[in-house]
Amino acid sequence: MEILLIVFPMYVIFLVAVAILAKRYGRNVFGYVVLGLFFSPITAFVLLLCRGEEESTKAERLEDEWKFIHSVIVNCEQERKLKQK
Repeated sequence: MEILLIVFPMYVIFLVAVAILAKRYGRNVFGYVVLGLFFSPITAFVLLLCRGEEESTKAERLEDEWKFIHSVIVNCEQERKLKQK
């Protein structure tokens, strides 16, 4: 009984991690959580890592990263120009 108090919260934590990773990768969150319930969260986690990120999600993420990098570069250039004056 005491072991259940340790294993169950860990199981739930791993399921939440699977759900977060599935959402980040653009995969079906419900499907991977159900897969984790029936087999194990570790199996679902490894499967997600093997399948990787969907191309559309990856393209959106890369576009957002480039926008962020561009804004940082522009801000640095503006600060440098202000310091030169």
